[in-house]
Amino acid sequence: MAAELTAPPSAALPAAAALRDVRAWWRVRHPPPSIARRLDVAYMVAITVGMVGALTYGTTSTVLSRWITPSSAEVWGPSVLLVVLWLAARWGGVQGPVVYAQADVAFLLQAPLSRRALAAPRLVRNLAVGAAGGAVLAGIAIVALTGKGRSFPLDGALALTGAFAACGVIGVALAGAVEGSARLDAITRRAGLPVAITAAALVVAAHGSADGRAVARWSGPWGWAAAPASGASARHWLPALAAVVLVAAVAAAQVVRTCGRWPAERHARRAEARAGAIASLWAFDARTARLGLRRASDAGRRSARARRSRLPRHPAWVVPWRDVTAALGDPRPVLQATTLALGGAALSLIAADRPAAGAAGALLAYWGASRALEPLRAETDAPDRTRVLLPTPYGRVLLGHVALPMAAVAAGALLAVAGCAATGELPAHGAAAALLAVLAVPTVVLCAALSSRRGGRLPTSMLTTAMAGDPSGGGLVVAWLVAWPVGAAVLGGGPAVLLAHSGASAVVVAVLIALAVPPLLGTVLRHTRDPS
Repeated sequence: MAAELTAPPSAALPAAAALRDVRAWWRVRHPPPSIARRLDVAYMVAITVGMVGALTYGTTSTVLSRWITPSSAEVWGPSVLLVVLWLAARWGGVQGPVVYAQADVAFLLQAPLSRRALAAPRLVRNLAVGAAGGAVLAGIAIVALTGKGRSFPLDGALALTGAFAACGVIGVALAGAVEGSARLDAITRRAGLPVAITAAALVVAAHGSADGRAVARWSGPWGWAAAPASGASARHWLPALAAVVLVAAVAAAQVVRTCGRWPAERHARRAEARAGAIASLWAFDARTARLGLRRASDAGRRSARARRSRLPRHPAWVVPWRDVTAALGDPRPVLQATTLALGGAALSLIAADRPAAGAAGALLAYWGASRALEPLRAETDAPDRTRVLLPTPYGRVLLGHVALPMAAVAAGALLAVAGCAATGELPAHGAAAALLAVLAVPTVVLCAALSSRRGGRLPTSMLTTAMAGDPSGGGLVVAWLVAWPVGAAVLGGGPAVLLAHSGASAVVVAVLIALAVPPLLGTVLRHTRDPS
């Protein structure tokens, strides 16, 4: 048999038989790892997971138990799972559960082989990985739910594990469906804002009354999967568990049945994007990797319609005018920035008594500002263009790109303040807390701009310095990566935390800090040098 399999099978064989012969030939030419090797890998994985789990169990139980309780899981669980499922679907827009190498696209997909038989094993394996990932997240949630001496019923824990595993299967199935359909790709791409609004509405409804929690629980698979986390009796969550398992089974069967009809063109784009992203990441160039992955999703997307408007008379307004013109053609980044800033400000106001809430709110606003700072990143991609076309110094050009994101984030913060005031959710010293939520906007946006000006590329000098001081180079590189997000969390959320813990006596100090930081950050951004 081995002698007969020294060459690939003939193309004249039927597709199924040809694929079986190709796999048999491949096993002979490239034997799989031995059982001893596989057991060794399994042993090392088990030891590593056991050590990490033992070290982090206590921290997870202590820290997460403050936030994850049966009541908070009932309020926030459906919204969080809804966002997670949408993110899983968007993963299918850029890669997905079935990604071939470029050579496989060129040879296997052009050969007379069964496309479904080629894709199904990879897809089933990733469905199993999704189920395992959901079960792991359920285990973390159970550890948090049983923290601080709380008890959680065994049947509820088993049901939560099964529901989260089913939710993981649904996420992978959604990613596969998006990977194989340009129409679904476009739908999920446009669904970001509706998903965010729906998630916020579910939180508000569940926080308000028992009827609102029932609406959130039965709003979809995301609510069904979170139902066992409430710790109620089986009568409360058993129908929801059955529903989410049924949906997961139907979704998995459907995506496995149709995976053979996914266009080869979409597989080719993902293979090219993956190869380019891996090469860019090896060069510590996250920006180019991200653009390559985004191009895989943007294939066939209609370009934004140009809007004509009158040029500003003063040169200082040229850069903001250009950003506003681009936003009129594609307003989604600005709307996303406003929505995320609204959520961050609302979180910092509603949970003002918790220090982590201020930092989390500032990070949400930071994320929103980063979404609207794409024109600044485009400026760093081609600094020669800026030098030739604009007489303004490079740092001032970057500072001009901050105007529109700052307006978008400030609008979100003001809407959050107005909403909390209208619903009576403002904390103690509500006027001061609202003022600090608005004053934090310039700090957070400037931190995002200072991070974006680096272009997503690790400088060679930084890597050399890191390797000289530490052979692993990890500590300094990680510090370089998280410097500005941490700065936004501390400098942007710090004054609100100070007010919450010290009361009226800290109002003046908190306001002074919020007013003093932005000019310093703006000066740093304005004096940025042209990298070319």
